[in-house]
Amino acid sequence: MATYSKYPIIKKGTVSISGENINNVCIFSDIVILEDTVRVYNIHLASNTFDNKDYQFIEKPTVGKFPALRIDYILMSPNFKINNFETTKVELSDHYPITVYFD
Repeated sequence: MATYSKYPIIKKGTVSISGENINNVCIFSDIVILEDTVRVYNIHLASNTFDNKDYQFIEKPTVGKFPALRIDYILMSPNFKINNFETTKVELSDHYPITVYFD
């Protein structure tokens, strides 16, 4: 798992996730954009353990429920304007890299 940015990353680290799934991991990156710093979290959660209650953290889903077969998402603040996103079809793991372009 990695976070890539065309802007400078000034700090990065990990966030501990406790629980029974050892495949859960979270990293963060502080990225300087113009004169502000944005913290980006990159989280891997063991997808085979999601239950309906696990989706309650999303207050207003913009697309509705998550489709059953799609497992990779980018969740952003409404303060950002999303210009485009893409999924890169490369066989590196059981996930495809996803990229978002925003203002």
